[in-house]
Amino acid sequence: MSQLKIKPKGKKKEAKALALPVIREDAAGIDIGATLIHVAVAPGRDEEPVRTFETFTRDLKAIAVWLRKVGVKTVAMESTGVYWIPLYELLESEGFEVLLVNAHHVKNVPGRKTDVSDAQWLQYLHSVGLLQGSFRPNEAICAIRSIEDTYCFGIRSEHVALPNGTTSGIVGASSLGLYPDDAEGADPDESTIAQCDQ
Repeated sequence: MSQLKIKPKGKKKEAKALALPVIREDAAGIDIGATLIHVAVAPGRDEEPVRTFETFTRDLKAIAVWLRKVGVKTVAMESTGVYWIPLYELLESEGFEVLLVNAHHVKNVPGRKTDVSDAQWLQYLHSVGLLQGSFRPNEAICAIRSIEDTYCFGIRSEHVALPNGTTSGIVGASSLGLYPDDAEGADPDESTIAQCDQ
């Protein structure tokens, strides 16, 4: 009876950490939450390279002051809900280059360590050029969108509950029938309401 010969397995190749060249030494990473903001800069720029701030206006201003003090010019932050908006706009108005990063893109980058904070990871990825900012329209377009959103929200919220359990716009045909005195009032611009519902 012949024996099977098993070839000895070679030594497993140990994965070596690839040291990527730092492209932006002046980069910072910011992890934003509902109540706390963690900001990380390169280790050599400050004795305390990771700091935690609250989300009040004075704290947002303190972040900008600290970043300028340590020589940061560009910042990467994840787009978490709506919490990023005030800090993004403040830093942009202070002259920083701000990259708004999709959280899914950051998580797809291999090599993340569990003991490294999100802010430090963002700072590292940004400093070696692995992050791409999401599209953010200029200030004029943002202002127009804000006005449009407010206007359309006002039209959508003008609904009343009818006795039979349905709802109707307070300026719609069915609601005008409920109030005979207002029946001759001007009809709403249907095209405007349709635009808001898109």
